[in-house]
Amino acid sequence: MRAHLFRRTVVVGSARRASARLAVGAAVAVAAVVLASCSAADPSGSPSVSSSVGTSAGIQTSPVTRGDLSESISFAGVLTYDHPFDAVYQKTVTTTKTSSVGGGPAGPGGGGAAAATTKTTTVTSSASGTITWVAPAASVLKSGDVLYRVDNVPVVFVEGDGVLWRDLKVGYTGDDVQAVESALVALGYDPSGTVTIDQKFTSLSRSMIQRFEAAYGLAKTTSFPYATVVMRPSDAIVTAIALAVGDTVTTGASVLTISDTSRIATFSLAPADRNKIAVGDAVTMRLSTGKNVSGTIASISSGIDATTNEYDVVASFSEPIEGLGDKVDVTVKASVPLAIGALLVPSTALVVRDDGTTTVNVIKDGVVAAVVVTVIATAGQNSAVSSSDLAEGDAVVVT
Repeated sequence: MRAHLFRRTVVVGSARRASARLAVGAAVAVAAVVLASCSAADPSGSPSVSSSVGTSAGIQTSPVTRGDLSESISFAGVLTYDHPFDAVYQKTVTTTKTSSVGGGPAGPGGGGAAAATTKTTTVTSSASGTITWVAPAASVLKSGDVLYRVDNVPVVFVEGDGVLWRDLKVGYTGDDVQAVESALVALGYDPSGTVTIDQKFTSLSRSMIQRFEAAYGLAKTTSFPYATVVMRPSDAIVTAIALAVGDTVTTGASVLTISDTSRIATFSLAPADRNKIAVGDAVTMRLSTGKNVSGTIASISSGIDATTNEYDVVASFSEPIEGLGDKVDVTVKASVPLAIGALLVPSTALVVRDDGTTTVNVIKDGVVAAVVVTVIATAGQNSAVSSSDLAEGDAVVVT
């Protein structure tokens, strides 16, 4: 099998420089060489040559194996929750002002006074109130849970796929109508099953809204006040609290931050390492609890961050990670392939000769022979090499 070469690295960590002559002696009696099969990957994740050796007049050997060679690179990362979202107080106050326009004295020639007209203006302004309750930090929110209360009026978390931006009235149509109907039907506010989940807000939709309002002690309305809910696609967790009980809140202020319950790790990648990892590559995250969690590279920024001068990387993890808070320091490890299907030898088998070539000393038929090799890459205690005179199973001398 021909080795697939990822890069040529002539870095021989433990290779020793020696002369081309191997002092073995003309009459070295070679005992039978006992070779053990190669081992699996070592605990660090890099392929390993078996520690089993053969002996020949005090010479230690190790078998040449064929396999993949990779190096493990580590990154200092931060474990956090995905898709943070600020829950903003959205309530506004609408007032109507009426004023008279026109009217006045009689016109020229004795005409009657001009008739006055009435002008009505609707003004929307910010509202304010006092925080009377807020969901605790790190609490997990399910659809229907209360996020916070202002003047004891609740703002409710609902699960749904939509953007709410207006109060809904009978006759309104749109994606937001369908999102609200779907969310409230799922919460059980259409017990008779009369509401059709579509993009039309009907009188049946309004009746469902009123059942929702009654359940939370909200004032009965003829429309759906979108400021009474916060809609997100899935369960959420409270990751930060901006305002505490007793604080004053005004329209547009963030009360707390919620995020998806899924976890991600973010870390920076130096430009020199950019070609070592790619989106979809497997990674392992080491937690402070000692547990290793498997994940994948979810994204790599297209450009370098102006502050760090490095690429921003996000790794995602499918399995639940519990017992740790937000923004926790972690170590993320990735395995970088250096050679695929290559001949593998212990790095201590490599000998750099005076002329600059690299050899391994092979015992064949009771004779020690120097075989010239090309070093593909070195990782850990092993090196990937290529040579037409070296084969899998050959016994190489190690030091």
